[in-house]
Amino acid sequence: LEGLILKNDDGELDWNYLKNYMIANRIDEETYNKVRREGHKKYADRGSVEHQNWYALLIAEIDKNESYKYYSLAAEQGDVTAMKRLALGFSEASEFSIGFGVDSKKELFWRRKAAETGDPEALYDYGREYVLGKLVPKDEDKAEQLYFESAEKGHLEACIGLAMLEKNKENTERKD
Repeated sequence: LEGLILKNDDGELDWNYLKNYMIANRIDEETYNKVRREGHKKYADRGSVEHQNWYALLIAEIDKNESYKYYSLAAEQGDVTAMKRLALGFSEASEFSIGFGVDSKKELFWRRKAAETGDPEALYDYGREYVLGKLVPKDEDKAEQLYFESAEKGHLEACIGLAMLEKNKENTERKD
């Protein structure tokens, strides 16, 4: 299969060509996935953030340490996707967790780093932590600030979160 990892006109790996070639030649899915992992690793080792993310994702079920290493490499280069995946990897949310082991300090570190990039989803996720009060002390003002910044960038759940915070404030004021 050497040489099958072809590039398209933009110089990117052409996985569709590879997949179609393998299907046409009845190459099994396990071999396809192995070639895919090897191809992404090759470019990940050359410093490609996109391929570091892909390789980390593809290797996660096989080798969590390797997955962590490549997500970390991408995150250290400022990649918000890797930061968010690292946060999930350390979270209790097992259905979403990559499974690096629950570590709330590392989860919070990566949530904060991701939010600092200005990514709307990361801002929302970090704001949600201030609503829940599990990783950080509960602070609806801080949550509102983060939700607002996320909502300004078009994040729908942040808009809903802002509305819910406002409703909670109104209910609290009525009780007083």
